[in-house]
Amino acid sequence: MRDPAHVNPHRFSAKRGLASERKRQQSRTKRQNPRYSIGGKFEGSELPAFRAGKKTEVFRGRVKDISDRGFCLLAARRPEQSVLLQGLLRLAQMPMKIPALAQVRWVNRQVSGRHYRIGLQYVI
Repeated sequence: MRDPAHVNPHRFSAKRGLASERKRQQSRTKRQNPRYSIGGKFEGSELPAFRAGKKTEVFRGRVKDISDRGFCLLAARRPEQSVLLQGLLRLAQMPMKIPALAQVRWVNRQVSGRHYRIGLQYVI
């Protein structure tokens, strides 16, 4: 067994550096479409999936950014993962409301604990 005092520290830091570089590359390749910061609001509801008789609540959030594939919301309420949200997007400095059907891809609780950051992907 080797004595830890004789281990080359550069060998391990190089491996760590290589691993972190791979993660950065994966992150870049994972996000294929640029995001654009924009002000706006989303208002809609969860599509009832096998929830007969359950009343759907209005879901509201503030649009943080948007891309060709979806948008990010800040909301006070946490939707279920993978649920479909149907509603209207109202973007800053645009006079119309855009109909949207999107699936919840991820949800992160904000540090403050009062809001959630929600990633939505367009379905159509």
